[in-house]
Formats: sequence, C-alpha cells, structure tokens
Amino acid sequence: MIVDEFAEGIKNDLKQYEVDPFESWFGARDTTTGKLVCVVGFELGKDKTHIHGPWVSTDPADPKNKIRRWTMHNAITALPSSTANDFTTFYDLRSNSTVGIAMEDMGFVRENDYSLSMMLKAKDVRGKKGELNEQAARASKLFDVRIVSLEEKDTVAAITVIHNLAFPKYPLKELKDDPSAPCWLFGVFPKGTDASKPVGYALVNGQGVLPAAYLASVGISESLRGQGVGRLLLATVRNWFAEETKLESIGLTVRAVNEGAKRIYVEAGFVEICTAYGHSAKRKDIYAYDEEEAKTGVTA
Repeated sequence: MIVDEFAEGIKNDLKQYEVDPFESWFGARDTTTGKLVCVVGFELGKDKTHIHGPWVSTDPADPKNKIRRWTMHNAITALPSSTANDFTTFYDLRSNSTVGIAMEDMGFVRENDYSLSMMLKAKDVRGKKGELNEQAARASKLFDVRIVSLEEKDTVAAITVIHNLAFPKYPLKELKDDPSAPCWLFGVFPKGTDASKPVGYALVNGQGVLPAAYLASVGISESLRGQGVGRLLLATVRNWFAEETKLESIGLTVRAVNEGAKRIYVEAGFVEICTAYGHSAKRKDIYAYDEEEAKTGVTA
C-alpha cells in the first residue's frame, strides 16, 4: 500500500463520510522525486463501483487534467474483471469544477444537483456568543445538550438507535476513540431524566491533523421535530466550536431539497459553499487517455 502524508490526508478527510475508499486504490508518483502526486480510490460494491477522486496534490500543475486522466486510465485498467460495471462519483465546486471537467472528459455523465456543502468558519463566529431564537430558547427550558463520552455505552447505544431510525440506509458505525481522527458526540436529554436516554444527537468528526471538522449527522426523535430541539442542538455545537476548540472550520452536506434543514444551518452560522454534482458511467464508456498521451505519460 502506498502511504504518505498526501494519501493519509485524503483518507482522514473521507472519514467524515464513514467510508474507507482504499479497499482498492491507486497512486501515481513523480518519477523524479518519488512523491505521490495523484490518488484515486474505489469502493467495490456488488452493483456499483464508487470512485473517490482522482485527487492531485497541490505540488504539480495539472491544467489539462492530464495527471488525473493518466492515473484513472491505469487504475480502471488494473481493476479486476469482476468489478461492477456501473461507476459513480461526485464532485463539488470548491475544486473550481476541475474534477467534474476531468470526469466528463473521461466519459462520465453529470446526473443532477443533489446536495449542498456548507461551512461554519471560526473567523465568523469566534468571540461572538450565539443567541438562541425563540424556538430554541423554549426548547432550552426542557432539554439539555452536552458532549457524550464514548465510554457511556448505554447512551451511545441509544444514540445509535436514533440515528439508524432516521437514516436506515446509512447505519451508524461503531464510534471509537482515535487520536488521529477524533470525533465529538453531542446528546440531547430531557431535563430531570435519566442521562442515558437521549432524544437527539449530533456527530462531529475531526479530519486528522487538519484544523477542521465535519458535521457527519444530526438526528432528533421524530416526536420532537419542529419544536426547536434541532436549533438548540446546532446552537450548542456552534458555541462549542467557537469557544472551546481551535478548529478553523466545520463542514456539512445537506440535500438541496431539504429547505428546513438549510434554514436551521444558516441560523447557526453555516454558509453555503457549493453544490455537489453526481456523475456516472459504464466501464466500457470510460475513455480516460488516448494512445498518444499514454506514450508520454504524465510528465509531457
């Protein structure tokens, strides 16, 4: 396995999605320096193969996506024949459309706008106490929000149930203390009740050595939705981020059609960064590199 700071940074960043794309992955190294310059990872599903990347390090210039396309060409060629023939991926506009253009150059077709990326930046909230709106203030009289230790097994188990009911297609994986990729679990509890019986939660994942985190999921018991509990929870996470951490940003992804959630995130200080687009292709239609380019490799 190829491992260096570049690859590890990508892997830690992807822990926000609770996936490890590197069950089958490929890297391209600079033949002069030996440094890894591009990485592409594949999730080998039964029916679909999902692509993470290809990412290029910040060192080499790749204006024509040549490094990306060369790496993808060799990676697709090297995948086992048993790999699912339907390939999917997505990219966002924070990459200035570079990855999206590369995918379309390689035969991938953009499907639809499906989610928004939002970000809370320290410079916008640090030193500024967040105020609760009317709904959240009412909820604060009935509920407490606090960080849950992963040693509180019963509470973590109860939060897992809430998550799995809200997101049955994406069950919560076991949470572990990992200094290289920390996580913070917030629980919502009715005042004056058993502290191991939460009614909501928020999970914030760290991104390795980067001073950034990702709001991986938020869930509220169905009977309490629309009563300000989610706003109270997000306000607590916002104040924790601003007052108790040295993080520079927290990101999140929300479905573009989920207007209610978007409003709550905006109230908490999150700003829309970009729209993420999905791409798909059949393996036989992927055309990453032509023969003349292949002769010269990525150094030409």
